[in-house]
Amino acid sequence: MNAHQYNTIVKKYAKLLAGENITVKFENNTQPNFNVKTRTLTIPYFDIKCDSDIAINKMFIAHEVGHALFTSSQIVEDQNKRINPIFKYVNILEDVRIERKMKKMFKGLSSQFFDGYKHFTQEFSASTIARVNGESLINRINSFYKFGEFIDVKFSDAELDVLREANETETLYDVINLAEKI
Repeated sequence: MNAHQYNTIVKKYAKLLAGENITVKFENNTQPNFNVKTRTLTIPYFDIKCDSDIAINKMFIAHEVGHALFTSSQIVEDQNKRINPIFKYVNILEDVRIERKMKKMFKGLSSQFFDGYKHFTQEFSASTIARVNGESLINRINSFYKFGEFIDVKFSDAELDVLREANETETLYDVINLAEKI
């Protein structure tokens, strides 16, 4: 399969997951992202060399389409209007929420997230894992929900309560409240 054929399939896959005619574009040197206001999914050009590249790409697409389905543009605008010191927290906790909702809505995505994160972590060294465990609570929450099946992320008993709360957020307002609490 050539790059054009692959990109055509990726566009159809993203639109199918989103359930709408979102704009899908490819750019060099970018992180995957979804603009909730313009309804645009931006995906980096991937040099697909092996199955792990495809797994990671499918994981990124499913994650970003989660923002299309579950992240309100109004609340994002409200958060962006003020310089918000908890924006990073909101972003991480929203990622936890939308991935959980995507897995619930599309049962087959659980294995795509699993495969994508598994391939992503194959390059992690012991020092990378040690560094993760030395990071802030919000960064360890992020690592746990992305890589926790593949690396041992450490939490205190009190932090485990926050981790449980992160897993129970239903709305973006729940996410914001938890971010403020952290």
